[in-house]
Amino acid sequence: MRNLDLKALLSRALPTGRVLVAALAALLLVAIGAQQVPMARAQEAPVPEATWELGNFCLGDYEPGATCSANDVRIASITPSVDEACLAAGDTATVSFTAQLRTGATERYDISMFIATDGGSARTGDSCYHDFLQPSSTSGPWNLTSGTGPFKELELKNPDLCGDILQSDGPNYYTLQQQLTIQCVDGNGDGVIDPISTCTGWHNNAQKDCLDIKGAALDAPSKCTCEYMMPDPPILIYRGYDWGDLPDSYSTYKGSGGPSHAIQDVNNDQAPDTQGGVAAVWLGERVDFSPNAETDGQPTADAAGDDTNLQNGKLLDDEDGVWATGEWYPSPYGGGQITVHVNSSDGTCSGCQLGFWMDWNNDGDFADLGESYIKPVVFGTQTLSFDIPADAVLGNLYARFRLYAGEYVGAYEPTGLVVNGEVEDYHFAVPLSVDLLWFEAVPNDASVTLGWETTSERNTLGFSILRAATVDGLRTQVNAELIPTQVPPGSPFGAVYEYTDTTVTPGEVYYYWLEDIDLYGQHGLHGPIDAQPGPRMHVSAVKVTYRQLLPGRTVLSGSVRIVDAGRQPVAGAAVQAAWTAPDGTVTNGQAVTTTRGIATLRAKATQPGTYQLCVTGVSVEGWVYDPDQNGTTCAQVTVP
Repeated sequence: MRNLDLKALLSRALPTGRVLVAALAALLLVAIGAQQVPMARAQEAPVPEATWELGNFCLGDYEPGATCSANDVRIASITPSVDEACLAAGDTATVSFTAQLRTGATERYDISMFIATDGGSARTGDSCYHDFLQPSSTSGPWNLTSGTGPFKELELKNPDLCGDILQSDGPNYYTLQQQLTIQCVDGNGDGVIDPISTCTGWHNNAQKDCLDIKGAALDAPSKCTCEYMMPDPPILIYRGYDWGDLPDSYSTYKGSGGPSHAIQDVNNDQAPDTQGGVAAVWLGERVDFSPNAETDGQPTADAAGDDTNLQNGKLLDDEDGVWATGEWYPSPYGGGQITVHVNSSDGTCSGCQLGFWMDWNNDGDFADLGESYIKPVVFGTQTLSFDIPADAVLGNLYARFRLYAGEYVGAYEPTGLVVNGEVEDYHFAVPLSVDLLWFEAVPNDASVTLGWETTSERNTLGFSILRAATVDGLRTQVNAELIPTQVPPGSPFGAVYEYTDTTVTPGEVYYYWLEDIDLYGQHGLHGPIDAQPGPRMHVSAVKVTYRQLLPGRTVLSGSVRIVDAGRQPVAGAAVQAAWTAPDGTVTNGQAVTTTRGIATLRAKATQPGTYQLCVTGVSVEGWVYDPDQNGTTCAQVTVP
């Protein structure tokens, strides 16, 4: 605007005789407009310098003589969301609060709030949080129930930043901008934090003076209300935290945002306790918790990190609330089932929810579609059914289960703190159509015989044998064709099976898995077991003698006989053995067996006393040393 030549513009647009008058009028408009710019910005909701404050900012710091005798606007309730729980009286808790604001007057303006954080008074105390109803809007759309607004701005001629309230709208819900660290004051020792002091202030009349937190106060000593308010639900003093134990890719450690539950066990006796009218709810009969058991997530590959904790000096496995049942099939063939046992101090678990997450694609997280569930549960044992994605990988499965009390307010997530309830992490095998009784591998001279027995095969099509050179090596299928089931589909009984692998090299170690395939194309895996084919050999006898050749020169001689399973001598076998002298000195030696199966090992006797010879190993290409068949492996002789 400062670069615009108004006189030139007007002289082109107006007749010559009217230029001067028009120019003066234009200058007058510019002057008036300059004064109105700040007002226009105020109507667009100016940006405040500060919208909250924490510290020595109680109501009395703004109005030292406040009587707070009016009751026009009050905090009717405060709902906490605990982010760090109280574990003892005198501790601190980190809490987010949502306040329910109500007015008994037709309308009130510039609503301010004061919350004491140290257990003292929000009116005369020294430690308070100060906030005001925000953001506000003159035109909406308004949202008075979400906690985050926008709220109504009723001062239409001169709007400011502090929200206003109408009686006809009912309650306004406002979530404080900041988490508060509050003192855990428990004056009567009942395990429940004492009521928290709150105050509200307001303006009776519309006035444009609430442009930041300093303007959010009251316009007369009486225009405020102060009350001690019990949070709903109450803030409790908990016994400790229960943590998870899945691998940390699922966020298990505290530093990863791992799941934890604040535990209600007032008497520390492994029984859930009601506190402040809030019933304790657990998964199963037991739970372990900090500080005398787990103090952080305990991730392990088998999700058993917290199953060996000592709770009050006793071993405690608290993963006792969930188990897999029935047969599991992906969509569209069915789904899965779990049996859940819910424990509660009041015997109801009213409104409880079970959130659970299953890593169906084994990618180390619960972020994929179809991996999260929420189901209502009640006190006692119950079976829950759920869908399984069509592309799920059925086998060993990582899963997390969290029990939420009926009072819980918040999102159902596999991470973060939840007060009450419990978390249980599992790594379990998905129930499939085959119940396997045993699976074994019997090595032969040039083959391996695999055998197994099933107790039931409800929908089995057949079996395959998989083999690898190492336990984590590449698996290949041994059988060229599917080994068919021996029972008709739907049978509640099983059968005995046998398969011989002849494609082996004697002396090599092999690892085997049994794969079952059902009518729907789903695969179950069992194993591994290992076997080493080849002819067996063992030590049948060990003998030690000595011979004194010259004074001070004595030679020890040991003979070791190696035979096969038929007790025939094995030639060419390398025998490793160790001589032990009277003073404990050990000397290793090796010899090869003759056609008679005898290996001779010699050593010098350098001192009198007892010498011992022990076989430590036997090897020959294409053979398997079988120590379980040894008759003896050691012999000794005493040299004078």
